[in-house]
Amino acid sequence: MKRTHSLHIWFLTFIAVFSAFALSGCHPTNELQHWTNYATNQPATNSIQWLVVKCTFLDARQARPKPAHVNVNFTTLDALINTYLTSAGKGTGNLIDYYTDVSYGTIGMDSHVIGWYDSPLAKAQTNDRKVIVEACANAIPDSVLSTIDFSKYYGIIAVMNQGTNSSAANQGKYNIQIKGTAHWLAGVLMDYQTLYTASAAHEIGHGLGLADSSDDSAKKCSVSSTYLGHYCDSYDVMSNLSTPQFYWSNYPPEGDGDDKRQDAGAGPGMALPNLLQIGALATSQVVTYHVGSPSKKVILRALSRDGDYPVGIKIMGSNPAEMFTVEFRQANGWDKGLAAFPQLSNTVIVHLYRPTNSARSSILMRAGGGLLHQGDTFSFIGVKVHVDQINPITGLADVTVGP
Repeated sequence: MKRTHSLHIWFLTFIAVFSAFALSGCHPTNELQHWTNYATNQPATNSIQWLVVKCTFLDARQARPKPAHVNVNFTTLDALINTYLTSAGKGTGNLIDYYTDVSYGTIGMDSHVIGWYDSPLAKAQTNDRKVIVEACANAIPDSVLSTIDFSKYYGIIAVMNQGTNSSAANQGKYNIQIKGTAHWLAGVLMDYQTLYTASAAHEIGHGLGLADSSDDSAKKCSVSSTYLGHYCDSYDVMSNLSTPQFYWSNYPPEGDGDDKRQDAGAGPGMALPNLLQIGALATSQVVTYHVGSPSKKVILRALSRDGDYPVGIKIMGSNPAEMFTVEFRQANGWDKGLAAFPQLSNTVIVHLYRPTNSARSSILMRAGGGLLHQGDTFSFIGVKVHVDQINPITGLADVTVGP
């Protein structure tokens, strides 16, 4: 969920310099940059439709602020919302692109936008996200409400016209009361300052039922961490803004006002356990290894690359509620931010995946030795994962898993 985090100053400086160098001179600043989507390796089997409801606070009815750093082509907040949250902006690196890419086309996500409507709440009246989302939904006029079939939507994204306590209102769906009727929907609260991928993709992930991710370290990676290792998975968008990101000029974060995010931007992708959790991968894309079986050699492609090779390994023991996963990550696609940390790129990583644990389902085995480079071995539960070879050019890693 929405967090304010602290990172080292040298990291922020590096990102800013690196990003400016990487993007300067490549495209005119007054044009939306083209985002090259990943390959769509299978048709969408999971359609996720959102109803976007735009609402104003009681004490700011006319405000329609546009973030100061957003590309100049967005002359209005409405244009930014429509381009970022719907398929009308596909190919610009928007939220729809993110989920299409990380699922290789399995998730067909889109949004329908309505509003502006007058919420009865003032901006400072409450920080309760469920209350704000529900108040916005109840502000929909009866004439419009009668035309909406809520069964067609996965959830509601309430976009407020002022900075607010933006985040998912719940982990997964819950009952949203709209004009006296309960609707089983996800609820996500956004505002004009949070329409960028490092934030929005994370909150949508919560709406899809994902928990915050973590690693097995004894660190706190955010001032708002609630347990050791919280938000410490560098490879997963569900660690929110404590991750390596890259600057994407189409949808940069707002750097002014009450939500200072100069250090945040786009990416990273999503770790394998969370992709499995939301059904984002076809069965053919993941190899299953059962503990005790003979050694198996697997060629993995980086999660951010297209191709015919699988993207991960599931290591299954006797407990189906606890397994390990193996994946390969490179600094490209939504993982471009890894380039600032060479030790994190071109790395085979191991996660503990607990699909029935609603609080800590994805844990990066960082302190346990699960960040592997060529020649490295990770041993656990009677299994060894050995990285035989990594080819940064082709984006392939040869991995052997076995006793």
